[in-house]
Amino acid sequence: MKHLIGWALAVTVATPLAGQQPFEGVTFDPNLMVAPAMLREAAPGIFVRDLTPQTGQRLQQGMVATFRLRAWLSDGAPMPESSREVTYRLGDGTMLEGWDQALSGMAEGSQRQIVLAPLEAYEQGVNTTVLPAVVVFEVVLLRIS
Repeated sequence: MKHLIGWALAVTVATPLAGQQPFEGVTFDPNLMVAPAMLREAAPGIFVRDLTPQTGQRLQQGMVATFRLRAWLSDGAPMPESSREVTYRLGDGTMLEGWDQALSGMAEGSQRQIVLAPLEAYEQGVNTTVLPAVVVFEVVLLRIS
């Protein structure tokens, strides 16, 4: 099982059908300030938009980085424990496939929005929850070590 920056989720990212836009039919809460036309696809089903200039030291594979994360569903509902700091080594294979590409190239102190296309996620354990939703992350790269 892969982790999504500390959320114990098993995730399958749904890819759009031919001719379908990745967020077709999705209504984003205006407070999230998601602009689908401004997102670029970093990996299948994972879209990013830089919210601040990317200047300074850039994150690359093998570097250890500390991030501050916040996460919401597309309707603006916060994910459980949606605000946290996380440290991990880029490319260590523990995160969701494509997450490394979404974070790669970020500069220390910069901010990026990451939007996951509709996915099915469930927590392992007795109470399993299926979540077909778009997830919006706000990521700040605090430091690279």
